[in-house]
Amino acid sequence: MGQILESLKKHYADTPQEVLDKEWEELAYLNDIGPDVFEYAEEMKEYIEFVCSSASTVYRRQSHTYSFDPSDDGAIHNESDYDYAA
Repeated sequence: MGQILESLKKHYADTPQEVLDKEWEELAYLNDIGPDVFEYAEEMKEYIEFVCSSASTVYRRQSHTYSFDPSDDGAIHNESDYDYAA
């Protein structure tokens, strides 16, 4: 991160204002894409609050034990959490 910051500082210090203005104009359209930083931060805050408030519904607990016992009937049960077997 320090290298990027130093590179930007050098670029702004060594580049004439006219060139910086031209670069800014070429990239200005990118400001219209997606939410701004404050909208993004608010969306992330709401998402994190949602996940924390509904953790019991988001994170399932394993309730099935997996057996490879030959006496097992080998049936597939629709209530089992097969994704936990991996």
